[in-house]
Amino acid sequence: MVIMFICKSRARVLAVALGVTMLLSTTACFDEEAPKDKPQVVAAIYPLAFVAERVAGSYADVTTLVPPGVEPHEYELTAAQIASLSTADIVIYQLGISPALDAAIEQNPPKSLVETGSLVALLPADPEEEPGWGEGTDNPSNPLDGGFDPHTWLNPSNMSIFATVFADKLVAADPIHKQEIGGAAETLQRELSQLSQEFRTGLTTCERREFVTSHAAFAYLAIAYDLKQIAIAGISPEDEPSPAQLAEVATLASQAGITTVFYESLVSPEYANMLATELGLKTDVLDPLESITDESLGADYLAVMRSNLEALKAANGCR
Repeated sequence: MVIMFICKSRARVLAVALGVTMLLSTTACFDEEAPKDKPQVVAAIYPLAFVAERVAGSYADVTTLVPPGVEPHEYELTAAQIASLSTADIVIYQLGISPALDAAIEQNPPKSLVETGSLVALLPADPEEEPGWGEGTDNPSNPLDGGFDPHTWLNPSNMSIFATVFADKLVAADPIHKQEIGGAAETLQRELSQLSQEFRTGLTTCERREFVTSHAAFAYLAIAYDLKQIAIAGISPEDEPSPAQLAEVATLASQAGITTVFYESLVSPEYANMLATELGLKTDVLDPLESITDESLGADYLAVMRSNLEALKAANGCR
């Protein structure tokens, strides 16, 4: 009987000891910081999603509002996409590229916002007008309504600025991965700098500086590399040129010795084909990178921009 009592006592002590150990272990687990969900990033269009994805890497979930192959100027957001704006940690977009998105963001403000148009000097939609507000100022109105060109991403140097500001916003949302995010931003900036240097080198010596395009989306690229854009239609791809405008473009193209009329994959090539046929010129694609599809001439922003460079070099007789 004594032996049995001793064994039972030892069992109780062991059970209590195990219980205390388990309690301490459980308490220690609760003391540890629970892993947080990744920051949720919403990008309006492909080029801004490219920046966000390259900078964020695996440290954020990035979704793009405008689907591949869809013209962003006239895209209407779904109810789910509108709801995602207010719950997103960061939204990166360009004011003026989509009126529906501009209105949705105003009504459903996210936790943090990167409006890329406020980071650079915007160009006027009409090249005869002087630019409006400059870098570091608040946009007073919708760039399209106010006569500004929203296609800022077609200058790689602007994309580098976007990467810097987005990285700062993402670090604020996820300070634990500051070093990794900063390193990714620096890598992307080096690649964008290399791309810009390729444009400068490739377009230095050309037979002509002018190029003709169906849609006036390439002013930022043209100014960055000392080219002159001659556009058949205006900033919005829905713009239709008048007979007088077509005649003026035809005259300018003949005077400049243009060999190629550029069109876009997401916009009807009707007017580009019409002008090319009238003047006996070739047609080719110059991609404004508002979207990317399986038919795009490259798998990402950098590759498509290099395809644009090769097309411009061929059309302008660059050596």
